[in-house]
Amino acid sequence: MKLLAFESGGPRCSVALADDTGPVGSWDGDLGNAVAGPMLTAANGLLGVAELGLWDIDVFAACVGPGSFTGIKIAVTLAKTLAQALSAPVVGVGALDVLASDLRASGPVAALLPSKTGWVYLGRFDGGQPLDEGRTMPIGDVFAELAAWTTEEGLIVGPVELPEVPDNWEHVAYTYPSATGTARLAMQVAAAGNAVKPVELLPRYIASFSISKPKRPLSAMDDGARK
Repeated sequence: MKLLAFESGGPRCSVALADDTGPVGSWDGDLGNAVAGPMLTAANGLLGVAELGLWDIDVFAACVGPGSFTGIKIAVTLAKTLAQALSAPVVGVGALDVLASDLRASGPVAALLPSKTGWVYLGRFDGGQPLDEGRTMPIGDVFAELAAWTTEEGLIVGPVELPEVPDNWEHVAYTYPSATGTARLAMQVAAAGNAVKPVELLPRYIASFSISKPKRPLSAMDDGARK
């Protein structure tokens, strides 16, 4: 099985190619929101090195969030569009799941991603399995959450600077999710027969959208634009 994965929910975007042995090639770049074109170019480059074409890909995958509202949609749309055009299935994996799986830890893992200012996304895992679907909370509440969760030694992963952590917890990695991690986890999902149709692949938004209201009534704005 050959799989092509996209990730663009953080400050960097990435593409990874994987087969039954695991990830075999990857690319990453810092391109803001103008990433769709370069990600496709990177995908073609990875396929060229592997002497493959898009038609050789059995499954497409995307990291579905949480993360940047616009960024998540780019990776999801790329995976869905290519899969639809090539009549292939897709796999969507969560960003917090990717972070936790990168550690390959057998005990408690807390995966963290920045949310709105002063808040974080938190996903709890134990033995490699999710204990919840992830949620948002003020960064100042993370200490109490971890302290109440377990007295076992736990690991924290994710690009969030915490004010303090309980003594039994260690923050071991400050990385964002990557397409390599996405591909590794998506291969497991696909191998288990849980890939889906392109239309079923959706972004995962845990927090409510941050949409500001116009400072003036729309009618007044329209009038101003006509003057």
